Amino acid sequence: MSVVSKAVFISRRDTDRDPQSARAWSARAFVQSVFIIRGWDSSEKRRQDAQAFARRALSIDPKDTRAMSVLATVFISQAAFEQAVSMARQALEVRPDDPGALRTLPLALSGQGKTEEAIVLLQETVKRFPKANGAHYHLALLHTNKATPDFEAALKSFEAAITEEPPANILLHRAALLA
Repeated sequence: MSVVSKAVFISRRDTDRDPQSARAWSARAFVQSVFIIRGWDSSEKRRQDAQAFARRALSIDPKDTRAMSVLATVFISQAAFEQAVSMARQALEVRPDDPGALRTLPLALSGQGKTEEAIVLLQETVKRFPKANGAHYHLALLHTNKATPDFEAALKSFEAAITEEPPANILLHRAALLA
């Protein structure tokens, strides 16, 4: 059984065992969102499941920031950037150091065309959390996607992203930039 299959199984088992656990529902929502984030499955069914599980968590605990971040991710995947920004900001009001919100807010802002603001937010995030390879990765992507790409800054961010156990997609993007 793969790690992802185990996560799906465990998150379903936990919500079955305790249907009143916001933590279990937000974990199940997060597992669904990983499929969307990684680009493995961004189908309407996957988005609906992630959204339903996150909303269930929020109905139990209205301050569940992981559930808010999942909703922001779903909104980004639907190009509903204004809603994503709003949800990510709501999560950051509850918990200013929430990793999901710190990741989704810049992505949503970038989707609105606010790339420079998104870059500043990610730069602040990597200063606070230097081992957050996902933040370094997204920062690198934003550097390559802005009006005047900054390949040197992008390469520096890719290098920072791979100092920890790097996901394969980070290595792939770094290699493409160097090619």
